[in-house]
Amino acid sequence: NEIGKQVIEMGVDIVNLANNHANDVGLEGRINTLNFFNEHNILTTGVYHSKEDRQQIPIKTINDITFSFLGYTYKTNKLDYQNQDLIGYYRNLDTMKLDIEHKQIIKSEVEQAKKISDIVIVSVHWGNEFTYTINNEQKELANYLNELGVDVIIGHHSHCIQPIEWIENNNHRTLVVYSLGSF
Repeated sequence: NEIGKQVIEMGVDIVNLANNHANDVGLEGRINTLNFFNEHNILTTGVYHSKEDRQQIPIKTINDITFSFLGYTYKTNKLDYQNQDLIGYYRNLDTMKLDIEHKQIIKSEVEQAKKISDIVIVSVHWGNEFTYTINNEQKELANYLNELGVDVIIGHHSHCIQPIEWIENNNHRTLVVYSLGSF
């Protein structure tokens, strides 16, 4: 509750809950977190109440521009295979690799987001902790998201600032902030 209140006081409008700690307290913890932010009118992505809830991509309109938000993580510290569809994993939990199945899930969600918004923003919990450099998986996923037409990628997990760059493919540019550090 205390951290949630601080997030609200900072003026945050949307939170990606998909991170390696998302399942530390299990399903009850995820539900309590979702309910807390919902009660305070903060949009959330990356963790969901149900499969149907996951289909409702959060959007926010500012100055007549509609933004949609998707959130993904590489894994959670405690794995919950039974409810894995309720967390935005970009990896297969068995192989810990970005595979065709997870690429298809991401593709479907990005396509849905593009239909309802002008700008698609994807927040990704990725990379190696305590490093300032990008790893190959970050590059692979960033390029894939660019190919899908994502406009902005905001990364986190490394606890260190990582590079910011524009990547371009097929005349589409994506701004990639590989890691915000510990923000």
